[in-house]
Amino acid sequence: MSWNVRLEVGNYCNLRCPLCVRENVHKSTINSIHLSLKDTQKFLPRFFLHAEVDRVYLSGAVAEPTLNPEFIDIVKYLNKYSTVVIDSNGSTRDTQWWAELGATGVNCDFAPDSIKPNNNKYRINSNTDRVIDNMRAFISAGGVAEWKFIPYAHNEDEIDDHRAIANSIGAKFTFIQPRNADRLDNVDNSSAFSKGKIVNQHSDHGTPHNYCKLFGDVKGLIEISPEGVVYPCCMMPRQFYKVYENYFISRDTTPNLSHDDVPKYQSFIDTVVPLIEQSGGIESLSLYKHPIRNILKNEFYTGLQKAWDDKSHFCNNHCHHIQYKLSVE
Repeated sequence: MSWNVRLEVGNYCNLRCPLCVRENVHKSTINSIHLSLKDTQKFLPRFFLHAEVDRVYLSGAVAEPTLNPEFIDIVKYLNKYSTVVIDSNGSTRDTQWWAELGATGVNCDFAPDSIKPNNNKYRINSNTDRVIDNMRAFISAGGVAEWKFIPYAHNEDEIDDHRAIANSIGAKFTFIQPRNADRLDNVDNSSAFSKGKIVNQHSDHGTPHNYCKLFGDVKGLIEISPEGVVYPCCMMPRQFYKVYENYFISRDTTPNLSHDDVPKYQSFIDTVVPLIEQSGGIESLSLYKHPIRNILKNEFYTGLQKAWDDKSHFCNNHCHHIQYKLSVE
């Protein structure tokens, strides 16, 4: 099976997006790690990349990847053996740096917030003019860019302008459905869905499908944290950072099951933590301790696959549900 790997090359970020996982983790676990090229080569050796990896996504739960000082060298290494796709806020570095990145020919997804002055209410601290300049430099040098428009009440009237600018600089324009917008205090996206901007909303009411990106109908996505922990999917970083908080702070491997947020993470504690502990604890998932092929065959991963049909299991609760397909006029 070919894997898709989401690699987080650090835990630094220059923005304060309200829904980001980093807004809910201990401050000691951020702004402290940059993966080196040597780390990357250890985590994802060339024989694994060449034989078993389709794509590497440079993004993650708590970081802006382009802040890594060795980022372009990391991209060049990975790009030799697999397709590289970057997720960036685009509000870092200068145009010369972005042109150097673009010259590698990789794909990069950007999501500018608002083009109005002082209106970046989601991507707080971002400078949209700077993002557009960086995108233009990236594209002009040979990079492939996608402009992802995420509608909220403060920017939904700008969609046509976003599309026009994207087209003018040679970026692919895509409309993206916001997730978890009900958790935002200062960004309201609800009107974006009440004015006819989204059409052909369809739910699959037939036989439920296994939407697990690791074992299900869409297979092969794994996530690697800047600490070298291999997550089984994009749903678990928030839970890992809370329940194994002491590990990310001080490498204490004991799970923290007594903090105030326990009710919120109870399903993870009841069904996922036992599998982690049975497999040898969180260090059994560490690429600093074990090769990636060994981790993907350990008891934790085989146990997750067997647990899919357990309706009380964390994985079942989060991903065994009706999926929506959206198209936009």
